[in-house]
Amino acid sequence: MHTYPAAFISLICLLYTSPLLAKEFKISTIDACPYMCQDKPQKGYVIDLLNEIFKGEKASLKFVFLPWNRAIRLANLGEISMVLAPTKKEAPSLNYPTEAIGTQRECFITRADSHWEYVSDQSLKNSTTIIPYGWGHIDQLKSKFGQPTFDRHITLFEYDENYYSRAILMLEKGRATAMFADPVSLQHYLKLASKKQIALKNVGCISTSLLYIGISPHPNVDSAELAALLDSGIRALRLSGKLASILQEYNLSDWKDEQQ
Repeated sequence: MHTYPAAFISLICLLYTSPLLAKEFKISTIDACPYMCQDKPQKGYVIDLLNEIFKGEKASLKFVFLPWNRAIRLANLGEISMVLAPTKKEAPSLNYPTEAIGTQRECFITRADSHWEYVSDQSLKNSTTIIPYGWGHIDQLKSKFGQPTFDRHITLFEYDENYYSRAILMLEKGRATAMFADPVSLQHYLKLASKKQIALKNVGCISTSLLYIGISPHPNVDSAELAALLDSGIRALRLSGKLASILQEYNLSDWKDEQQ
């Protein structure tokens, strides 16, 4: 039987170490507190969870705030490794782990004195509604309404750090009837807003969708191995109680508990 020096064995182990453990991952995100936060005291629970998952790895994470459409395009080109944090409908070209990273309620918000309500998609024909680029129902609405009707009743805004301030201003000035919002992120925005906002109300929700960490489908990104690492990481954090602890810092609870 041959014996080998310990240094040689260590070298072989290093050479066969997963490429995930020794690289930098560029991760695109948007400002959507409390999920992901830009220039805030807290970074957002999704970013906190990712930092925990990769804490024991040799890989480094670089978070970049990018417009939604540009982030998806760069992910498809392999220039971005991960995208935070779409529903599968919002970015069907990306790959995904099995484990979700949260939920998003898809609701419509109006001024408190508005009489408009969302009953079905047909309600949107009686309003001017602001929705973000990349929203998962855009193609469905275009197909149902036709492009001219869609353009007449839907205003598309970039979902960035200015989305809520711009959309609320449109409501305030009477230039829009309603805006799309996730109530959790809207409430967080209103809590931190520097100026007093007009009174708003939720007039109806379409659905609640699972959010994921989207993974680049490009061959340069080992999406299967990355998905496996994310899945095992989320499960370990949930089992250890660390996931609940991080969510508690944002006054949130585990999305799996909400689904039961």
